[in-house]
Order: sequence, then C-alpha cells, then structure tokens
Amino acid sequence: SIYSKNVCKSLIKAQKKMKYEDIKDSLSTITDINGQMKKLRSLCELEDDDINEREKIREFIENVLKELYPECTAHLFGSSVNGLGFKGSDVDLYVGSENIQDIDSNIQRQLKMGRQLLEKLQNCQKSDMNELHGVEGILSATVPIIKFVHSKSGIECDLSFSNRRALINSRFIKMCLEIDSR
Repeated sequence: SIYSKNVCKSLIKAQKKMKYEDIKDSLSTITDINGQMKKLRSLCELEDDDINEREKIREFIENVLKELYPECTAHLFGSSVNGLGFKGSDVDLYVGSENIQDIDSNIQRQLKMGRQLLEKLQNCQKSDMNELHGVEGILSATVPIIKFVHSKSGIECDLSFSNRRALINSRFIKMCLEIDSR
C-alpha cells in the first residue's frame, strides 16, 4: 500500500541519521519481536526536539505568508502531529483561516492562491534569509501542494491550501492511537 511505502521511506531516511550498527546493537539484546518493534519505534519516532523543529517551520511559513494573507494560519497535520511520525518524515502544512474559505470546490481560486503562495515562497528562497530551497508547485494535482525543503533542518515539506479535512483526519488518527497505541 502507499502508506507502507511511505513508512518504509521514512524509516530509511531515519536510518540515514542513525547508524545501522547502533540500531542492530540495540535490537540484538532483545529476544522477542514485540520488544524489538517497540525499541525500533523508540529509536525512530519523533522526539521533543524534532517536534519543536517542525513547529518552528510552521511558524516561519505562517509569518512569511501573513504578508500575503494577514489573517492566515499555518497548521501542522499528518505524521508530525498524529503520533505516527518518524525521524526523516516530511512536514505537512495546511494554510488557511476562518476568513479564507477552504477552496476545495473553486478551482480558479485554488490556482490563483496557489500561484501567489508559490511566488511568495520562491521569492523567499531567493532572499538572503536562506530558509528554503527546492520550492516547487504541484498546482494541477487533485490536492494541490507546494513542496520545499527547510534549509536549516533539511526537512522536506508539503504545503496544502485546499485540504482542511486533513487537519480533522490527523486529530482523529491521534485520538485512535491514544485509545489503542498498537
């Protein structure tokens, strides 16, 4: 499934930050598979520093985009907030506000906003701030996004501006995991 492929990609990215031998040594002392899986998860899952870095990225993007849309807010969603994130996972962001309607149903507004956001982030990429690189718009997709890499952390980011439901889905998954963490 797509989810399994994404988890595998995240684990591979996480392993690039951790030495294979360290992982192997940590797991070799544990005899049962359940214990090994718990240990592997603890080695790969997001720590407080990782979560704080993602929050800093969210704040930076929100501040940059407020120049275009002063009432906008940026929200983390997906694995960064639902409890399924690994070191090396990307950051998913949704930009919207109470005053800016979710533009899922209006393709023309979707494209206009997407182009404006893309241009703003590309200008940010060219500026002396040096916070972003690899800014790329995928605006004709079913769920249009802007992809970029946060330069300081190396974290890949996807910015959505037309999928508010993702916020609700992330909260739901987090609630399910709090009830049953398997």
